[in-house]
Order: sequence, then C-alpha cells, then structure tokens
Amino acid sequence: MKRFTFIWLVLISCKIGMAQSDANFSSDGIGSLWHNPASFGGINSYSVQVGSVLNDDLDNLQIPLHNLVSAEFRLGKRMNAGLVYNSNAIGFARRYSVEIPINYTFDFKKSRLSVGLSVGFEQSYVRPFYSTSLYPYPYSTLIESMRIDLDFGVYWYGEHHYIGVATTHFQGSAFIIEKGKFIRNNYYLNAGYQFEIFKKMAIYPILELRTDENSIFQMKFINYFQFANDHFSLAAGYRLNDAVIAGITGRLSRFKLAYFYAFNTNKLMYYATNKHEIRLSYNLPRFQ
Repeated sequence: MKRFTFIWLVLISCKIGMAQSDANFSSDGIGSLWHNPASFGGINSYSVQVGSVLNDDLDNLQIPLHNLVSAEFRLGKRMNAGLVYNSNAIGFARRYSVEIPINYTFDFKKSRLSVGLSVGFEQSYVRPFYSTSLYPYPYSTLIESMRIDLDFGVYWYGEHHYIGVATTHFQGSAFIIEKGKFIRNNYYLNAGYQFEIFKKMAIYPILELRTDENSIFQMKFINYFQFANDHFSLAAGYRLNDAVIAGITGRLSRFKLAYFYAFNTNKLMYYATNKHEIRLSYNLPRFQ
C-alpha cells in the first residue's frame, strides 16, 4: 500500500502541463480521427497507436471486429505524415487497408489549421467460414475487390480544442453485398474541447458525427473526466441507437492504455453484441 501511495504521489506531482487536446493521443478507444489525414502529426510530432475491438460473445471473442495500427511523424516545419493499417470484420465480410496520410499546416496566433490527403489501397472480400443450406462451400471467396483509396480532411486545433471534417472513400462506394454496400463514401465531423476545472483536473467532451451517401446518420458523444494531468481518466458516452459506453484510461510517462466497454442497445441488429475496445499509445516528445 505504501508503495502504491508513493507511485501515485509521484504521478500527480509531475510537472507537465494539462494534456493538450490531441485526439490521436486521447482516450477514445481505437481513435476517432484515424480517417482524417489532416489530424496526423499535429500536437504530437511522433506517436504510435495500436487498438482493437472485440466481441463480448465468448464464442467469438478471438475474432477482432476492428484492428487499427497508426503512426504519425513530422516531415518538416509545416508538413506531417503518417501510416495507417486498418481492418474491419462484419459477418463474413472482411476489409483491409493501408493508408499514407500527409498534410500541410498553417500557423495562427493560438491555433493551427491543417489540410490533408490520404492515399492507399484496400482489399475486401466475403468468405463464409462454415457451410449453410444456401452456401455449402466454406472458406471459398464469394466476392473480392481491391482498389486505390482516397481520403481528404481539414483539421483546426489549439491547446484545448479541435474540430475536423473529413471524407473517406472519396472515389465512391464499392463492394456491393446484396442490397447494401460494405464500403461507402463517408463524411465525418469531429470536435472536442478540454475544460480545466481545477489545476490538474479537466472535463473533456468529444463529439463525432458521421453520415454517408445513403444519408445514414450516426452520432457518438463521450465525456472524459481527467485527473492528475490526464494520468488517469474515466469516461462515459453514448452512440446514437447503438451503445452505451464506459471507459477507463491510464497514462504512465509516454504510454497510455485505454479500455472501453460498449453495451449494445440496438436489439434490431442480429449481429450486434457488447464490445471491448482496447488501445495502447506511445507518444514521443510533443511539438510545442
């Protein structure tokens, strides 16, 4: 107990300012801004993030629904870049992509504005993993698609705020499954503001809005309660018509570990289950 108390006192007494509002190093699960190429390399010159989303179904816990590995780094005084590996799983459908985001930054008195482009490739396919009466050939590919992928984004940020808009799959939708589309042209709006309520405590609400070419609207709101200069935080949030979210994060030196649990509220989606979200970030010295 004495050792734990000593470590806690050391952490809260560290003389580092209140964490800046960089969503790529925030507590938000696997990250909400990986799709915006303008957000890379902003406040953090160099950082790496690894995240995964898992089903709460014990029979399928070993099958990740979403994996993300991203890195950001500087190319010069005003240019930043990154590297993103992303994989998604929905039923029998799988999607893998590798993206290279790059952006240019304009400096203002107390904020910065970045404009970015991301170029990469993505591969998608449908591959049943067991036999059914409709399709008795497991592990054989039904549909497969590979193509170049383009994303665009704008990102405005300061010491305590950020707001970004982005569009993904700019070249249009692909990979039609029945009457739906596995890959859609999506539009995002992300925003966050950090309110300091005490010297080493803050409230950090973030909002994400998403829509696509079919006018399907999604909203996510999460509020973080940050303690000891964000060495420890608790989070609570909601995805519209989808899930209630609770989370806990911890930061030690340049590492941050985040765990989120999403309790499914959408009983109409037969494949929807409760989900675990885990993220590990490593941050090299910040760009001041």
